[in-house]
Amino acid sequence: MTDSQDSPLVSVIMNAHNSEEFLAEALASVLAQSYTNWEVILWDNASTDGSRAVAESLEDGRIHYFQVPGKVSLYQSRVNALARASGPLIAFLDCDDTWHPDKLSRQVPEFSDPSVVASCTHYHVFYSQPDPAQAMRVTRTYRPSHVELIDVLSDYRVGMLTLMIRRDACKRFLPETPPDFSIIEDLDIVARVLQGGSLAAVSEALATYRMHDNNFSRDVGLLVEERDAWLEAFNEWCPPDISRERVRRAFQSATYQILARQSLIEGSRSKTLRNARQMIMGIDKVKYLVVGALTPRGVWPALLARFSAP
Repeated sequence: MTDSQDSPLVSVIMNAHNSEEFLAEALASVLAQSYTNWEVILWDNASTDGSRAVAESLEDGRIHYFQVPGKVSLYQSRVNALARASGPLIAFLDCDDTWHPDKLSRQVPEFSDPSVVASCTHYHVFYSQPDPAQAMRVTRTYRPSHVELIDVLSDYRVGMLTLMIRRDACKRFLPETPPDFSIIEDLDIVARVLQGGSLAAVSEALATYRMHDNNFSRDVGLLVEERDAWLEAFNEWCPPDISRERVRRAFQSATYQILARQSLIEGSRSKTLRNARQMIMGIDKVKYLVVGALTPRGVWPALLARFSAP
């Protein structure tokens, strides 16, 4: 490999909307990277706070700030920012999350394998209003080092803040006008990109996700609604070498897993068992849900922590 291939430019996509409170901390975690060949595409989605002042105060030529007057969806904002990226590798960081200093240096080497089109890592979850039992915990990604599209659809574990993908795969597979998703745009991005190869999972926690009370991903009803819409749209671009029926069963099984977890949180044992029965795949997690539905509520937090993810 040439020097440029050994240390390719990584374009970091950051999408901001009134992100002044945490933006400086997020940018500082990029500036602190041990891997230094990066650029930031900071796409300000019609902010009305001091986000611009925070970005410009850093005076680093690698940070490129773009402000647009009209607010669009996060997915569309990501696609717009991608058009400004120069590097062959793309990473994503939301403006309230942070990276470990070695995040980029640990992921870039994964792309020396030409079959790899994406990479993700474990990450920490930080609760702004911490429960003493889990103020900070680790969300783990896949155990095999390389996973395929069907694995991701069966059990989605990719944190967007850890995702790195090849830019040419983005140009090839992502639509210029993306679907209207508020929560699962990350799943759609990963699934489309994996048409071109495999996902390399790094078994280290290399980022921190900040959980707020208003995180979209906690709206379970909307999440399930969007997953149903995604599955219907998937039929239009499903790769020819993948069984649509297998994907449907795996994806619906994962949706029932979400519903079963929500039922467990709400204290409904009957709903938990009913949803767990529908989880055709993911047997390891079924047993925790079934046990949870049959045990006292006092031990449920430990069961939830065993298989939950933001």
